[in-house]
Amino acid sequence: MNLADEELQRNIEKGHRIDDSLDSRAYQKVFDALKKEPYYLPSHFADRVMLRIDAQGSLSKDYFWFGLGLVTLIAGACVAALLANFKLDFGTFKFNSGYPGLFLFGVTFIALIHYVDKRFLSRMIHNR
Repeated sequence: MNLADEELQRNIEKGHRIDDSLDSRAYQKVFDALKKEPYYLPSHFADRVMLRIDAQGSLSKDYFWFGLGLVTLIAGACVAALLANFKLDFGTFKFNSGYPGLFLFGVTFIALIHYVDKRFLSRMIHNR
């Protein structure tokens, strides 16, 4: 540490700010950090971290069972459709052909509600 650094340190310790140089700002940040009280973690912090790590380990097992259930559901639906001679027909939805504007409005309105929720409402709830 040279003489200029020592003088800068003394002036900052006294509360005087000489200039706006990089060294002066760096010393100011260091002394501001040293003035703050130290932060101590709660005593049960390590236990909570370990519980989360254990919970993430079982997440792969959950994905396995979810995937197996989904494959079983799709296979069962295919078998049922084949055994019942199911024919795919959209004739029951012909009543919608006269209302394309209403359908477009519904899709747009739901997308708008979703956007507002993600953009504004979720942030307001998480910032509490």
